[in-house]
Amino acid sequence: MKIHNFIFDNSGTLNDNFKNVYLASMFVFKRLGIKMLSLEGFRNKFKIPYIDFYREYTDVSKKQIDEWLLMAINHLPKPQLFFGVRDTLEFLRIKRKRMAILSFESQESLEKQIQDNDLKSYFLDVLGGIHDKAEALNSLIDYNYFLLNKTVYVGDTVYDIEAAKQIGIKAVAIAWGLHSKRRLRKAKPDFLINDILEIKKIIA
Repeated sequence: MKIHNFIFDNSGTLNDNFKNVYLASMFVFKRLGIKMLSLEGFRNKFKIPYIDFYREYTDVSKKQIDEWLLMAINHLPKPQLFFGVRDTLEFLRIKRKRMAILSFESQESLEKQIQDNDLKSYFLDVLGGIHDKAEALNSLIDYNYFLLNKTVYVGDTVYDIEAAKQIGIKAVAIAWGLHSKRRLRKAKPDFLINDILEIKKIIA
């Protein structure tokens, strides 16, 4: 089976902002006087919507948590693309694969990252601010006339895997993002990769 269409998540998949998410979250923990989690502990526990994660530790208002998160993020380095991302996208373009991005991130933030990294020419669609990934994937696939059995969704969380399975496309889980390899494996993706360059092996 050949894959013709690649839909990517962004944060933790293409863009290396995972450590910033972790550090910002631990800043919130520090403000709350909560014992901080290890990096791997955070990957095993973090969930979306993110407020559900914090509700396991505190009843402080979402507004206050958001203020602390923004305060921390504003003092952290700007995230960069993961190593190998540009080479992989260029390889897929040469192979005439069609690509899109679908992410929880706001449309404004997503478009700015795409522009800053000069990636716009690679993607047919860039969709942000998504709450229901399965529904949004369906719409994106219909709009671009992608065939389900020729399409994969590449993401770093169990939610990405579940959304792909829900609509009947293949799920590619990457092991360097928000959720641990153990969590990803339990969700049973079609492919579990340790390096984005391994996507080259999936297209045949």
